Amino acid sequence: MKLYHKFLIAMLLISIIPLVLYSLALLKTTGTKLKKVIDENNANIAASAAMEVNKFFVEIEKKLDIARRIERSGRMSNSEKSILLLDGLSSNKLLLAIALLDGSGKTLNAFSARDVALDYDGALLDKTRSANQVQVGSIGYTKGDNRPYVDVIYPIAASRGEFLYLRVGINYVLHRVQLHVDAGEGRKLMRIILADAYGSAVSTPDYAIKNFSPELLAAYRAFKPGQTVIQDGRINIVSGSDGPGWLVILQEPVHEAYAAITSLKIMALALICLTLIFSVAGATLLARNLSKPISVLISGIEKVAVGNLDSQLPMLTNDELSRLVMVFNSMTVKLKKLQEDMKRSERLSTIGQMAGILGHEVRNPLAAITNACYLIKMEALKNPEANQKTLRRIEIIEMEIKSTTKIINDMLDYSRSRPPVLSKQDINEVVHKIADDIKFPDNVKLEYSLAGVPKVDVDVEEMKQVIRNLINNAVDAMSANGGTLTLKTVRKVGAKTNAPVVRLEISDTGCGIPPEILEKIFEPFFSTKSKGTGLGLAVVKRIVEERHSGAIIINSAKDTGTSFYIELPVQEGDL
Repeated sequence: MKLYHKFLIAMLLISIIPLVLYSLALLKTTGTKLKKVIDENNANIAASAAMEVNKFFVEIEKKLDIARRIERSGRMSNSEKSILLLDGLSSNKLLLAIALLDGSGKTLNAFSARDVALDYDGALLDKTRSANQVQVGSIGYTKGDNRPYVDVIYPIAASRGEFLYLRVGINYVLHRVQLHVDAGEGRKLMRIILADAYGSAVSTPDYAIKNFSPELLAAYRAFKPGQTVIQDGRINIVSGSDGPGWLVILQEPVHEAYAAITSLKIMALALICLTLIFSVAGATLLARNLSKPISVLISGIEKVAVGNLDSQLPMLTNDELSRLVMVFNSMTVKLKKLQEDMKRSERLSTIGQMAGILGHEVRNPLAAITNACYLIKMEALKNPEANQKTLRRIEIIEMEIKSTTKIINDMLDYSRSRPPVLSKQDINEVVHKIADDIKFPDNVKLEYSLAGVPKVDVDVEEMKQVIRNLINNAVDAMSANGGTLTLKTVRKVGAKTNAPVVRLEISDTGCGIPPEILEKIFEPFFSTKSKGTGLGLAVVKRIVEERHSGAIIINSAKDTGTSFYIELPVQEGDL
């Protein structure tokens, strides 16, 4: 394990462990107290909702008390009592419908608020008739507008067998219950359920009706009033009411009910993380004096590993590491010298190979020259008038001399060791001068696409040699069937260097280069032609990449054409 890591771990253990233990103890104590407060608050909400239900049934009892007083009045006839009873109750906002029924259930008189259809509950009427006392039905919905209600039947005149049938809306009490829920914050998912003795229930805030199974209803009745019970990811608090077997059930998802506890845990975790950050920062600052020189040394080694032997490390310390840096810098200097010696040896080796080729390629032209000279002499002795033949042989001599000169020039170009003579040039002008000097066949069309590009540092003569060589190759590729030669320049980011370059594209529509040959195209002495040394593209590559710090890329497809891309770096001052 590195020294930096050891020191960092020690700092973290000293600072984090006590903080974590203290935070956990504080979180446990505070969380328990906070949970108790939340449970008490929710129990109070459930109790307040139960009080609203109690008020609801007290209000119903008041209406029934009014009905009793009217019925007991001895000064009015039965018809007057019925009229007064309906008139007195119809103005109440809780009542959706009122009806006076005889013993058989026939309507004697009725009033319906807001067109509420009054469909009588026959079972509830039979139960009232049998018990001869007030009966409350199950929770239901009105037809049409789906308002929750409960039916109440009161035997108003037992002697006459008449019953008072009330349909009481529950919207008002649900609204009152929801006000207690809305009084708090973060209770979007809390709901209050009012369940009757039959298992029918209605909940806030959507007034949806649901049915509880007898087992579930019995389970809720078994809850201790005000006690918080967690089931299925929800808290449940049950509170009884003065209604006939009604329950008030508060439900809320655990994650919302105890959101404050979760926030407390997040704050504790944030405190731990913050302390960890400061601890790491402190340890990093303390270890920087040791780690930075090592990082610089690693960076230098990585540069050497990818071939950059010009890297020299700065002296950042005055200790044992400084001696290591000195040794490293000395090593890179020696490696660079060794690399240059190897390149020189490789070039000398290549020249040795050239000598073998030179012996073969030069011998034949010289033999032709010798024979031509001999024949000239013999012809001159036999027939002094033979001037035409003499001229023909002289022409042969010139052609072979040119061939020999080209071979020698290729070898000299490849082995050239003098530094390039660089000057800032407009590559577009260089391209135009070379193209103007070349005589193109009639079946080859020349097209320009030269953009405005910055000047680049080039050796003019060497760059002319590169462009001329590539143009001549392109013309040779199209000599049989003709085609189009395109010379294009553009400014862009280099494909290999990721830096600004000027790209010169020389493209033809010739026969293309087969894939198996493409990878060998820049190798010295490789050629697909019957004549020549195979040094042309090798010289091009060396001039572009070694002598101009550029890049050359080839893209070719058989029977489609070939494109050479020459990328020359642009200096910052020329952008």
